[in-house]
Amino acid sequence: LIKETQIVNLLNINGSNLYLGKDAVSEADSVMDNSFVKQNKRFDFILDTKNQPVKLKNGEVTVPLYHMQKYDLKIGDTISVKSANYNQDFVIKAFTRDSIMNPSIINSKRFLITDYDWEAMHQKIGEIEYMIEFQVHDLEQVSELEKLYQMDAQMPKKGSLMTHSLVQDINSISDGITAAVIILIALLFMLIALL
Repeated sequence: LIKETQIVNLLNINGSNLYLGKDAVSEADSVMDNSFVKQNKRFDFILDTKNQPVKLKNGEVTVPLYHMQKYDLKIGDTISVKSANYNQDFVIKAFTRDSIMNPSIINSKRFLITDYDWEAMHQKIGEIEYMIEFQVHDLEQVSELEKLYQMDAQMPKKGSLMTHSLVQDINSISDGITAAVIILIALLFMLIALL
């Protein structure tokens, strides 16, 4: 059933250690789980706003669109990761779309850094979380793979399962809410015009 597989190492950083925006606001009060990752090698690439996989130099970072909008960030701004034994500023190189974690209703976001910066950060701060990813030859086989994984294969089961259809549904809900708000505003304008 499986065309490709990979294990993604997410380096989870506590919100109180992540500072964003011109006022260097801590993410301590945020509900978002922020993770720093390396660029994937096979699939599920972190993409820029032109849908191209991002390549970085040491000291650069990509920031999810969610944070760009929330903090009014620009290319060239800096973000900081600070703790008692780690203090690093990163320059924003790009804003990124994430095939899995892009919608704002998903409370996990991925920041992309170089392999070198990731290893340096991993030595000093954060907790590792693993995301096991599969691509199937045929999308009709996703439910079969899900059953095999959960019931028959003795594979790790901690955490949430994100299937292709679930990602599509979440993206549809996010777009649907936006569309509903725009339609509601248009109807209000029509009502005002009629009055």
